[in-house]
Amino acid sequence: MAKKTTAGDSGTAVFLEGDAYGTGGDTLSYVSVDLSVTTKTNGQTKVKATGEVTALAVAEAGEDGNADTTAFTSAYSTEADKVKIRTTETTFEEDGVSYSYSVTTIKVTDSDKEKEPKISYKEKSKELSEAYVDIDGNLALAEFDVNAEGPETLADVDSHVLALDDGLSQSTVLATAAVDWSL
Repeated sequence: MAKKTTAGDSGTAVFLEGDAYGTGGDTLSYVSVDLSVTTKTNGQTKVKATGEVTALAVAEAGEDGNADTTAFTSAYSTEADKVKIRTTETTFEEDGVSYSYSVTTIKVTDSDKEKEPKISYKEKSKELSEAYVDIDGNLALAEFDVNAEGPETLADVDSHVLALDDGLSQSTVLATAAVDWSL
């Protein structure tokens, strides 16, 4: 995350990324992104952003007995007065079944007043002792809702999904919401 360095800084960008990947005979990958940036100008410009990205990958072994999953999520912001990011990852691997889940949330506040940035980041991981998985086939899903409200804003999404029969599922979403109040 970038620190404000000059009094001329006047913009905020928030990025969310999610990637889910599963290999095996039967697989599921899913990524969901919800991101919103709102700008208000009433004598002073204020920016608020909230977002959540979720990635899930599930795989059951095929004829070769192998199943593997990866779920990754991340969030970051540039030019912000206050940034709070939380990530939780959950995994399970046993008997030809693999499960990976990751969720990251972000809250950002910014203004056109120069302030020392406050950045908070927490991450936790846990491994499940058991999981029930019953999927049939290969499915890759992605969904997103990205909004940027106010003057001089940008909302952008890049999304990819791929599923191959008896092989893999992959879902990826990259989302950006930004504001530039100097224009």
